[in-house]
Amino acid sequence: MKSLFLLVPLLIFPAGFNPYFIKFFIVSVAVFIFLFIKNFSGTKIPLQENSLHIFVFIFILFFSFLNADNKRVCLLNFSKILPFFILCFLFDEREKLKNWLGISVLITSVIGILQKIGFISNLIPDPFSSRIYATFGNPNFFASFLFLSFPFFAGWCERKKLNALVLLPYLCILLTETFGTILSITVLFIFYAKKKNFLRYLLPLHLVVLILGGMFFDLSSKKSSVEERIFKWRVGIEIFKENPFLGTGTGGVKTNFAIFQAKVKKRLNLPSTSESKIHNDWIQLLAETGILGFVSFLILLIYSLLKNRDAEAKLSLMAFIFDAMTNFPLELPSSLLIFSFALSFTKAKKQKLHPLIFLLVSGGVLFFSSKEFIADYFRKRGIYEYSKNRIEKAICFLKKAHKISPTSGKTAYNLGMLFVIKKDYMEAIYFFKESIKIRNYGEVYNDLGNAYYLKGDIKRAISSWEKAIELGIPQKEQLKKNIQHLKKMTNDNKIWYK
Repeated sequence: MKSLFLLVPLLIFPAGFNPYFIKFFIVSVAVFIFLFIKNFSGTKIPLQENSLHIFVFIFILFFSFLNADNKRVCLLNFSKILPFFILCFLFDEREKLKNWLGISVLITSVIGILQKIGFISNLIPDPFSSRIYATFGNPNFFASFLFLSFPFFAGWCERKKLNALVLLPYLCILLTETFGTILSITVLFIFYAKKKNFLRYLLPLHLVVLILGGMFFDLSSKKSSVEERIFKWRVGIEIFKENPFLGTGTGGVKTNFAIFQAKVKKRLNLPSTSESKIHNDWIQLLAETGILGFVSFLILLIYSLLKNRDAEAKLSLMAFIFDAMTNFPLELPSSLLIFSFALSFTKAKKQKLHPLIFLLVSGGVLFFSSKEFIADYFRKRGIYEYSKNRIEKAICFLKKAHKISPTSGKTAYNLGMLFVIKKDYMEAIYFFKESIKIRNYGEVYNDLGNAYYLKGDIKRAISSWEKAIELGIPQKEQLKKNIQHLKKMTNDNKIWYK
């Protein structure tokens, strides 16, 4: 259990297309091993005061599967989240685990600082300019982890009489330039203002930083980012309005975002996109699990706050509430680990459950997680061969990835493009359609139309292009002209669609 607090934040797997998926995979493996040992040692699993609320939320999360457009995407997303909620029942020796969490925050903060000064730039690529992300793959992910773990780290520093160390994760949060987190951490510092030690100076220090930031930094540069977030939130609300009871199924934003954004684009002139995260877990819960999932999760969170026996865990849960407003901690393994740990501090009940049912469930989760992990390896190999223009090898690896886990729209799309290169338009059309099942993105419809056109199927080509225009693509005006020209040509030559 101790190793999770180091491995989940720190571990990466460069051989995979998503090198950070290993974080989800390692938790699935660990949960299965823990439950396997408990089952065969005859050790029962103790329940907590919030156990019923956890079970209800997980049941609704799974029940949303019934409303999912893409069942495989829904199950994959569910299999990522579930192990962390099972972990709530497996944490023991929590005070010792706080020490390991403190060490983890310290290590990742040092890595972040070293990344900023360029000391490890050769080891970790820098696609985010000056923004740091340590071993998390994205500055927002790093900021979320530091924010949720800050109360535990501050407590650890206080016990070790090393209070000044809290400035390390705080500095890293500033260097991630994650505006939502920088504002939200003010809430934690208000609570620390009552302390009679170094922590009480965090609030005035932070207020000075905010004032100086407003005076000397160009905050207008954040305007486009804010507009983009608002755009995503409005799309999420539109998805919820269409599916208010059960939502679109967990992971359903990935399949539905591009469809519903067309309504919002009429009011906000922003480029079309295909998203799987809305950058607001509260709206994402509404969109994917409906009012049932949203209410059950809110009840779980409020009940856990009221019944929590640990001040640090309470503050961490409060941090989650604010982080979820501008980020998506429910989708991030390192943040989910902290959230699960914070949930586990409610009082234990006398009732205990046999671990067999948990073991069977975690076995199923591990099956899905293992498939995705293997598929991710083949995706990386396929993309590498693609970059070297070795078309046949690229197709071989990407087809293996898609067969093992047909949940990546990009993998199917890349296969479609490869078959266009080979002039095998039937196969290209098949994989473009597979990509559309996963994410209804305008660009995919555009390339599907191109494949139909090259095959000679003018009717379906125009239909696909019109769908691409409806969903939105950068070159839509030119595409409209092409369609009008093609229709005119077919009419002038008295040829109609095939």
